[in-house]
Amino acid sequence: MDIQENLRIATFGIPLTLLAFALHEMAHAYAATFFGDPTPAQHGRRTLNPIKHLDPVGSLMIVGSLILFGFPFGFAVTPVNDSKMRRPRLHGALTAFAGPATNIVLCGFSMAALVAVLPHLGPDSFYLGNARNPLWFEVFYFGMVFNAFLAVFNLLPIPPLDGGRIVGAFMKPELAREWAKVGEYGIFIILGLVFLGGDSFSSFLGSLQNGLLSVVGKVVSTSGFGVG
Repeated sequence: MDIQENLRIATFGIPLTLLAFALHEMAHAYAATFFGDPTPAQHGRRTLNPIKHLDPVGSLMIVGSLILFGFPFGFAVTPVNDSKMRRPRLHGALTAFAGPATNIVLCGFSMAALVAVLPHLGPDSFYLGNARNPLWFEVFYFGMVFNAFLAVFNLLPIPPLDGGRIVGAFMKPELAREWAKVGEYGIFIILGLVFLGGDSFSSFLGSLQNGLLSVVGKVVSTSGFGVG
């Protein structure tokens, strides 16, 4: 894709990306509140307003990556305090999983919407950037693939990603504290994987994403939408 095509995708990709991030982070906030942690509410994070969730660097990364590569990459953080939850380790893990779980649900809704009308589209329509695709198709397709990506990426076992927090919840307390410290450098580890891992890391993420899409497809199919 060229820059012009990426700009076209960005016109709907940026709002959808911000919505996906906001719902992801809001899920963390409400889960933490449900389990007894008032921290997200105190910071005003139980909201769909993406401005409350994104920081300047993460926002610039989203916009820049969409324009340059046609696909968003960025981050957002919801402050939580596991120690204030009723069962810190279990509830902390469930709170961490709430974000990716929300993206998996959004992926499923987007896929169901696509499949419901897919018979009316040509066989070459099923990719992002086809100029003959109607806008609604592009919107739901983007929502499907991006939410799948956001789910698998956040489940990578690297602090401070959600997967890292989930892994830490099953460690002994002493080891968990040391594991949490890795989060201070986590963004550099992630950036290193993205920029130094190159095609290998992209292929790894792509295989995880495709695996999730396959599972979601089976669920949508059994729900009566005819994915096969």
